[in-house]
Amino acid sequence: METGETDKGLETKGEPFGLLLRWDGFEVQWAWMSKINDFVNYSFGSREVNQPSMLPEVIRALKSRYGTLETVLYARRFSPVTMLPAIVLEGSDESASMWFNFHNAVALESSSSDKKSLLRMQHLESVEGEPVFLEKTDENWEFAVINSFPQARGIVNRAADMKLAVADSRQNVGKWVIRVDVGKRGADFVAASEGKAVWSGYSEEGNVEGMLYDIVNVMHRDGKGPEDLIIRIAGARAVELKSSLSRFFKDIHLFGDSDFEGLKSLAV
Repeated sequence: METGETDKGLETKGEPFGLLLRWDGFEVQWAWMSKINDFVNYSFGSREVNQPSMLPEVIRALKSRYGTLETVLYARRFSPVTMLPAIVLEGSDESASMWFNFHNAVALESSSSDKKSLLRMQHLESVEGEPVFLEKTDENWEFAVINSFPQARGIVNRAADMKLAVADSRQNVGKWVIRVDVGKRGADFVAASEGKAVWSGYSEEGNVEGMLYDIVNVMHRDGKGPEDLIIRIAGARAVELKSSLSRFFKDIHLFGDSDFEGLKSLAV
């Protein structure tokens, strides 16, 4: 096994039918999916990548492990995303680009990436209000994945999380359900209430206090109190974040038993 690469979880039993991939700018995470008696088994792994130019090599190494895969899904973590009702966009790519650039002006100004990168749009038609998630694609990541897996489909990480938060909120009437997918270098946040997508945010810093501020700020802006929130956390720094949030919130839960738990949301 190459230096910097780790495989965790259950061994992949049988030939995998799918692969889930995520990139946060510094680390590639993956999950092989195989079936045992109709139960999906996940085998996780990761590798730190110091230079984006190394991404094709990492993905090619994964492709070489198994034959043809039925499903390959990939996403980018901790990146600027805009969430808007579908009616606002009116199906226009130009309108989508305008709104994305407006909402993310500060992040784009500080970014060294090409401002003309394409936008990925993911439309949650099954959610009330039909929210659309807009995300600027990471060209190095796109090229590395599609070059090895032409059948791969891009997913907006926070859109995948939002589907789960919305389903959860339908069972918790009167509450905001906040899902936090936290990693070593950042976090993705989504919030839903009574079947509606209400908020989406992210942090690039990996600063627990900064993440706490983001949640409290949104809560106050919308007239919510600590008793109105259910917070579910997963990821590499979930325990640390739960400890910090416990100063203000009581209804906090860790979900899953792995640093890679958020990867599973891509397949939902």
